[in-house]
Amino acid sequence: MKINLIPEDISDYLKLTSTPSGISWKKQPNRSTKAGDSAGTLNKRLNRWTVGFRNKTYMVYRVVYFLRTGEDLGDKLADHSDGVTSTNNIRPATASSNGANRKITGANTSGMKGVCWSKRDNKWLARIRVNGRLIYIGLYKCLTEAGRAYNEKALECFGEFAYLNEV
Repeated sequence: MKINLIPEDISDYLKLTSTPSGISWKKQPNRSTKAGDSAGTLNKRLNRWTVGFRNKTYMVYRVVYFLRTGEDLGDKLADHSDGVTSTNNIRPATASSNGANRKITGANTSGMKGVCWSKRDNKWLARIRVNGRLIYIGLYKCLTEAGRAYNEKALECFGEFAYLNEV
């Protein structure tokens, strides 16, 4: 989906609310929609809320960020700081920092982000991806040691964007 820049006057038409999308209409944008109506549609293909305004489609989380800050994210990525895409806790992010905030996937067998078992070394291997490069952290006898080592490196590399293991 092409990212459309948020028009400056969109705040004249939309406001933040506790509706499922997080926004509703302040002004009547057309004949079929009334002021006070919930704005946006859940796009099932993207699993994201979108809203139409002046014949263009906008991602609701980007509109919410604009309504909160007065700034358009432009070509920056939006990171959901709590890791939950259904909320609108948004902050600007790079691709690398956005990836750093991802939770572990279903394919993960260690239960720790950045940690896997090395059959060759018979130890836990900790590593991290930064700006597309995979960085070796170390080999550890104990899973929690490897998890802690990942956490330290993640904080060093990503700061507030780091998704940390529970150790």
